[in-house]
Amino acid sequence: MRANHGSGITNKRPNRIVVQGKKPEYGAIPKECELHTLASLCAIINMHGSSILDEPDKVAALLNELSLGDYERERNALLIALKDNIPKELSKLQKGFSWMSTSSRLKKQLKEKHGMPDELADWVIETWVKALEMEL
Repeated sequence: MRANHGSGITNKRPNRIVVQGKKPEYGAIPKECELHTLASLCAIINMHGSSILDEPDKVAALLNELSLGDYERERNALLIALKDNIPKELSKLQKGFSWMSTSSRLKKQLKEKHGMPDELADWVIETWVKALEMEL
């Protein structure tokens, strides 16, 4: 605490900042498991080229190695999509309205065919789009 001499006003500095329950407007911060798995996938594609995607077992082994065995749920979800040729389908897309219909169809495929929860299916599609460096 310090005093402003002469004015009689006392300025107090808080020991901590308190946020009043307001959620950020820019969206949720990604979980560590999602960020790490995305970074690992990007590293694999950057090191080996996109042709590595034709070898799902090799991608699985590399993801496992880079994650030190962690983040199994996220790794498995990405591999399910890879084996379903979702990255290839995404790569064929052009900018525009086809993205919305294709994205919805692929998410629905992951949910219905594999029982994937909504938020995980969304993350899988978004992660492949980022890893493939697509501009949509």
